[in-house]
Amino acid sequence: MFDVLTDGGCAAYPWVPPTMDGAPPLYADEAPNGWYKQEYSTPELDDAPWYSPSYPESAQALGFWVTEWTGLDSGHIKREVTQVGAYRGGGQFGATNSAAREMGLEVILLGESEAALDYLFRWLDATISSVCATCATDSILLRRICPDVDPDALDTVANGVVEMREVGMVTGLVWGGAPVERAGCFIRRVNFTMAAMDPCMYTPCTDVDVSQAMTWATCFAGTNVQLGRTNCRPVCSEMPAACRLTYEFTIDSPGASAPRIHITAPLTASSIPMRIRTYANPNSLTPAQICGAPLLAELHLVTLEPFTEILYDMAGRQVQVRNAATGSFVNGFAFVAPNTVGVPRFAGLGCGEYMVVIEPDDFCFASPPSGLRQFSLVEVSTQERQGCA
Repeated sequence: MFDVLTDGGCAAYPWVPPTMDGAPPLYADEAPNGWYKQEYSTPELDDAPWYSPSYPESAQALGFWVTEWTGLDSGHIKREVTQVGAYRGGGQFGATNSAAREMGLEVILLGESEAALDYLFRWLDATISSVCATCATDSILLRRICPDVDPDALDTVANGVVEMREVGMVTGLVWGGAPVERAGCFIRRVNFTMAAMDPCMYTPCTDVDVSQAMTWATCFAGTNVQLGRTNCRPVCSEMPAACRLTYEFTIDSPGASAPRIHITAPLTASSIPMRIRTYANPNSLTPAQICGAPLLAELHLVTLEPFTEILYDMAGRQVQVRNAATGSFVNGFAFVAPNTVGVPRFAGLGCGEYMVVIEPDDFCFASPPSGLRQFSLVEVSTQERQGCA
């Protein structure tokens, strides 16, 4: 809500989340991550986030302008250096780690009266103070640069928009001086501090590179599908090519990139257990050859009820499930099964070539699954994270 995107005038409207039922605000263009941009008219006509008919001064509260935002650099990334004894001299590097990102903001409040400034101060203070108490899903969008591209084209990296997660207030709003009247506007500065427990900045996702329905009725032909197997999880070499969905990608950016996999179970039947594996693929192996490549990360999913949506976000180290009541994604680790010993669920991927493989994780069936036992849709994209070790 702190990025001011306006064509000028005495008002500045923010990025705002969708309404509780998922609908966009009035006069809104959709932005990444389900947020929206409002065009300025008047606070009352635009139904500005702070406007309330119960408080007439809220119609005179025209918004705010961010003048300083510290903590957006990489000063939170550190590593210890241990000095070595006199005989050898020198030192040794310790592990690099990223502390929480602390950010100081200076914001100008704008209004048509001092009462409007005071109202806007109280509204902004209450909004920031009451941001979700768990801070598990709070996100903000910010623009780090003035782009040369269309500023409304928010789905490209060139526009400078990034997402920050697990953000909350550290120090509440403090007045920075007396109000000043300029050109019919009252202006006053405030300062406050916020922190991001996840110090990474996430760029917009790529377009969906894989969007494919997966049906298992025929892929199990000729496989060792039976009850009473010693190990229900098939080894890589057992998996028929027809049972695999693969996604190959190359990372050549300065930040660590990783896949995001969105799986939706069928409407009328539960899914079979699945696994998602990420392999290093420097030798450009085919899907049939990938069993010999280094396995970097894997996620095992239990059976999903009809129309369950799971998001495996490797860049953000999250597994989320869509809440049917609110439409938002929440913690989904209840749907995750134990991993293979020694293989992590998440991995930061540097420059190189990779392959994601999505396949069944259970061969203990009395007979192969029917046509209804399928994943209706699997979508794979990639996302880059920056500013964190």
